[in-house]
Amino acid sequence: DFISGTVPTYVNLEDDSDFIVNDKKKPTQIEEQKEGLIAPSKNKAAYHYDLHVQSKHSVGGVDTVEELFQKSKDLGIKVLSITDEYSVKANIEAQVLSNPYGIEYIPGISMTCLYKGHELKVLGYGIDYKNHLYIQLENEHLKQQRSASKDRIEKFKEATGIDLNFSKLVNQTNSGIVTAEMIVKEALTNPLYEDVEVLKKYRESENAYDMLYADYFLKDKPCYIQIEYPTLIEAIESI
Repeated sequence: DFISGTVPTYVNLEDDSDFIVNDKKKPTQIEEQKEGLIAPSKNKAAYHYDLHVQSKHSVGGVDTVEELFQKSKDLGIKVLSITDEYSVKANIEAQVLSNPYGIEYIPGISMTCLYKGHELKVLGYGIDYKNHLYIQLENEHLKQQRSASKDRIEKFKEATGIDLNFSKLVNQTNSGIVTAEMIVKEALTNPLYEDVEVLKKYRESENAYDMLYADYFLKDKPCYIQIEYPTLIEAIESI
């Protein structure tokens, strides 16, 4: 509703002269915000639900479960769901924190899967997070991603001649997974690689990170690693 502008507009039904102008409805609050007529509140969220949050149990997550609850409380969130990638660990702690923070919690998970050759991310809600199936899925996912981490760095070395410090990158993670994004950032920010010829054209661009990622890590590029994800049907059945 917040994004699409479908938040209900409250009007005085006794006098709708201000509501109908030339057979057109008076703009909603969202439409007025888009036109710059009024500024959205910066103090509280314009919504009470956040159903796509990731904790440190996800590769890209930065917050602990309690930090997510603290931030949600400050924003006025009433219903929360943590949807970590192939991990249900956060759900256990979240169920405990739900009561003291006064936030309703919905157990969740995020699963990347394949549909007709394309990668999709599916979100599952109300899951039985204590089911051992999810532990098996997470273990398999971690096993593949950790193996892929080493392969990414090796392929990047073969393609560019840049020998990244694998141990340094792994120590920056909670999961032991080195992503393509981490490799790109290390290559472009570490002073050791400042004079590497292959990186010079990227440093001259404002979109250096995106360009380097696209040239080396997208599908069919030299450093792309195929992960064996479940099909969409398998992911839905698991949820």
